Amino acid sequence: MKENQPVTNCNHLKKVVGIVRNCSDLDLNMGTSCTHVQIGEPVTNCHGLDCSEKSAKLKDSGIPWIGDTPEHWILCRFKDFLSLNTTASDSLTKIGLENIESGTGKYIASNSKFDGNGTAFSKNDIVYGKLRPYLMKVWQAEFEGNAVGDFFVFRCKNNCNPAYVKYILLSDGFTKIVVSSVYGTKMPRVSSDFFLNLSFYLPPLEEQERIATWLDGKCGEIDELIEVEQQMISDLEAYRQAVITEAVTHGLNSDTPVRYSGSEWIGDVPLGWEAIPVQHFFEFRNGYTPSKSETSFWTNGTIPWYRMEDIRKSGRKLNESIQYITPEAVKNGGMFEAGSYILAICTASIGEHAMLIADSLANQRFTNLKIRKSLDNRVDKQYIFYYMFILGKFCRETAIGTTFPYADMACVKNFIVPTPPLSEQQEIAAFLDAKCAEIDELIIVTQEKIETLRQYRQSLILEAVTGKTTIK
Repeated sequence: MKENQPVTNCNHLKKVVGIVRNCSDLDLNMGTSCTHVQIGEPVTNCHGLDCSEKSAKLKDSGIPWIGDTPEHWILCRFKDFLSLNTTASDSLTKIGLENIESGTGKYIASNSKFDGNGTAFSKNDIVYGKLRPYLMKVWQAEFEGNAVGDFFVFRCKNNCNPAYVKYILLSDGFTKIVVSSVYGTKMPRVSSDFFLNLSFYLPPLEEQERIATWLDGKCGEIDELIEVEQQMISDLEAYRQAVITEAVTHGLNSDTPVRYSGSEWIGDVPLGWEAIPVQHFFEFRNGYTPSKSETSFWTNGTIPWYRMEDIRKSGRKLNESIQYITPEAVKNGGMFEAGSYILAICTASIGEHAMLIADSLANQRFTNLKIRKSLDNRVDKQYIFYYMFILGKFCRETAIGTTFPYADMACVKNFIVPTPPLSEQQEIAAFLDAKCAEIDELIIVTQEKIETLRQYRQSLILEAVTGKTTIK
């Protein structure tokens, strides 16, 4: 297929490492589809796929997020086809918000234990996360159980199909309306009254079933493509870790004579390298959260205060933060110095780490590691930035506890830092800068593919549930 050639006949989305571009801007009503989606090729009219054609006899719905809708669809409110179930449950089969995947309607099994009881749900009820509704936590129940926490449990009346309703609630247009109504700043929720009084145009039951079945198939195909790309990211991340581990523990010359490092986990290191215990290499300080009741600590702050969210948002070199604190919030130990590192030591984030570019602080999930002054002139900080990937992995693999895992700090402090001569550290750091940049670029491209596929999935759902295409 030639570059920039439009793709037609989208009957079967193949498992190819490709990218769908500009799908959200497509003409959704032409009914053409594409057999193959290849890297960099524009995709036109994919929304029609193999079984849709332009809807006939549309009318203005008067509802902005719906737009035009088929003339034979009936105006109603959500309360006309859904009822809110508030029956308390004491079932031991419990689910929480973490068990519902954002935006897909999929159930995620977990070993988490949930305290207390919630609302009873039955098979085919719609379980809807009312907290932060932009997360699109929507699930068509596959079994009976106990929805613990911030859920609505909706039961379909005899005029609607549960799978169809699930897709309405997963649509971007519906979600934007719901999000616009939330109350509560820190814990935004939607009210059931607002939800149930929203207007909608409902198709006949047979047509609902047809649309839901069609979306099941098409979304399943797209989800398979997304899974392929997600596995690609996992493979690239594992490759990056392997490249870093090899360079930091064995150097760049595989022919160099080696000696035992003293650590079974590290193994051999090149002759001429030191193996310095972590506790002799770094000074440790724990992070903390200044009192939230002291508003002066959090008003017009200038000092970055880091949480895991900052690493997720900004990466592993931190300069700015989501939240700032004032100098009055800093304890006598002072701030964590620029050029030091933070390492997550508890919960599922164990081993996550970052280099601090600015003087700052972090919460209690982190410990701060500062290179000892006696080593300052012998250590390249970028080399140690890459070493933190090794230490982070070691923390994860030696963590203690299952319900609330935490790093075994005694074990961590006895771990070693493979320390080559300064010039060799700088050479390794330069090599890893270039190599990791290549890998990170591939990860970014793959993430963009996933986002495009998700947007495509969303546009398919919205156009189908609002009747822009006729599903045969």
